[in-house]
Amino acid sequence: MYKQLPKTKYTAFIALFIILFALPHKAWAQVDYDLEIAGTKVTSDNCNDLSVIDGITGTAVYDPATNTLTLDNATIRTTATYDEGIGLWNKLKRLTIRLIGENFIISEQSMGLYNHISRTLTITGSGKLTVKGSQTAEEELDRRGIINRGVLIVSDCTLEVSGGVTGLSSGYWRFVRCNMRIKGGGINTDKYKGSISYVWDGIPDLKGCKITSPKKFYWKKFLDGENVRFSLFGDDDKVVTDWVTIESTPSDYDLMIAGRKVNTTNCNNLSVIDGVSGTVKYAPATNTLTLSDATIHTTAEETLGLGIKNQIDGLIIYLVGNNTIISDNSGGISNGPKKNLTITGDGKLIVNGSTTGKNGYRYGIFNRGDLTVDGCTLESVGGLTGLTAGHWKFVNCTVHAQGSGSTGDPYDGTFGWLWDKKPEFVGCSITSPAGTYWKKFEDGGYDYYSLFGADGKVITERITISKESTKLITPTTDVPVSRRGIYNLMGMKLNKPFDQLPAGVYIVDGKQKVKK
Repeated sequence: MYKQLPKTKYTAFIALFIILFALPHKAWAQVDYDLEIAGTKVTSDNCNDLSVIDGITGTAVYDPATNTLTLDNATIRTTATYDEGIGLWNKLKRLTIRLIGENFIISEQSMGLYNHISRTLTITGSGKLTVKGSQTAEEELDRRGIINRGVLIVSDCTLEVSGGVTGLSSGYWRFVRCNMRIKGGGINTDKYKGSISYVWDGIPDLKGCKITSPKKFYWKKFLDGENVRFSLFGDDDKVVTDWVTIESTPSDYDLMIAGRKVNTTNCNNLSVIDGVSGTVKYAPATNTLTLSDATIHTTAEETLGLGIKNQIDGLIIYLVGNNTIISDNSGGISNGPKKNLTITGDGKLIVNGSTTGKNGYRYGIFNRGDLTVDGCTLESVGGLTGLTAGHWKFVNCTVHAQGSGSTGDPYDGTFGWLWDKKPEFVGCSITSPAGTYWKKFEDGGYDYYSLFGADGKVITERITISKESTKLITPTTDVPVSRRGIYNLMGMKLNKPFDQLPAGVYIVDGKQKVKK
C-alpha cells in the first residue's frame, strides 16, 4: 500500500512539476542534427529558418522528415578558420540540397563544403549553387571547394565550385543532366591536385552530360598509398588547374513544337524555338505543356510544319490566357496513334491549320488516339477538316470548328472520319448549326462517323459546342505510380496536403483539380 507524501514534500513535488512544464520547450526537447552550416549545428529549433545563424541570408530551411536542405536565393558566408569555417559540413547518412534561384557558399578561410565519410549527398533543383573555398587559408586542406568522403550526386541543376588548391576532390561522384564549372589552382608539392582530383577507385559517372572544356583531357590513374585514385589531366600531361566545364546533353521527349523536339534543355522555356513566343513550358513530371498567352507559328511543310506533334501518352495541354497555333503549310495539332491527349485550363486556344498545304496536312487537329477537351475554349480551323479521326470527349467546354471539305470525299468536313463511335459530350453539346446528326459509314472494313447537316451533306460550315454548366468534371482513369501525388503546373511535386495548398490549379494523381 502506497504511503501518502508529507505535505511539504507533496507541495515541493507539485512546484517542480509546474516549473518543468513552464520551461521553454527547447530547454529539454531540442534535437541536434548531423549537419553544420557556417560553423553552427542545425537543430529542431533553427531548422525552419536557418537565417538566424550568423552568416546566412536569404531562405534556408532544413526538413528532417525528408533530410532536405532547401536553399532559396540564399548565401552562406563564413570568415572563421579550420572546422568552424566550413560553409556546409554534412554528417547525415543521406542529405538532399534542393536549389531555388541563385545560391552561394563562401568560405573565406576554409573549405566550402565537406561531405563526411560514407555519406550520400545529392545536389539538385532548378536553381544554381556557387561554392567558393578559400584561396588564402594557411592550411592546404582548407583551400578546397568541395571535399567528398562519400557519394556525391549532382543532378539536374547548375553548380560552380572553386578552391585555391582543388575544386572537387576525393570520394565517388555522379553527374546527371547538370551544368557545372570547376576550378582548383593546384599546388607545387603535389602534381595530382587541381580542378578535379583524387577521385576514388574510378572516374566520375556522367549521365546526360559531358565534359566540354578542356577539349582534350584524360583521367590519370595513380596510387595514393595502396589506394587507387584518379585526377583530371590535360593534353599537356599535367593536372588541369583551369576551369572545367560540364554541360548537359539534351534528352528528347516525344513532343515537337514548330518542328523542333522538346528536350531537357529547352523544356523550361520553349520560346527559344523559332516561331514560338509568349510562355510555353513542358513539365515532364506531369506530362503538362503549359501555353500562357503564347503563339506558335510555323511556315514549314508536312511534319516539320506541324504546330504541335504529340507522341506522349497522357499529355496535358494547359491553357492560360489567349493562345494561338498557326501552321501556314501544314496541320495545327497532330496527336499520335493510341495517345491520350487532354486540352484543358481556363484559357483559350485558336488552331489555324493550313488551307493551302499539301493534301493530308490541311487540318486543324488530327487525332489518332483519344482526345479530351475539358473546361476550356478551343477553336480549330483547317482547309479540309477542323477536327478529324480518333476518339473524342468534350467536357464542359466551348468549341468552334470548321473545315471546308473536299470535292473528292463526301465525308471530309468540319468534324469527320471519327473512329468506331460518336464523340462523348459531358456538360456541353453541339448548338450550331441546327439539325446536325452523325452519319455512320464503312471504309476498309472499319466504321467511321462524320457530322452531317439537315441537307444530308457533310458539315463544312462553322460548328459550335456550348457549355451546359460550369461544373468541373475530371476523368477517372487509373494513374501510373510515377505520376501519383500533387504537382503544380510547372511540374514541381508538392509535399503539402491538398487542403493546405493555396487557391489555384493542380495536377492530383494525374488529374486536373481546382483549389478555390
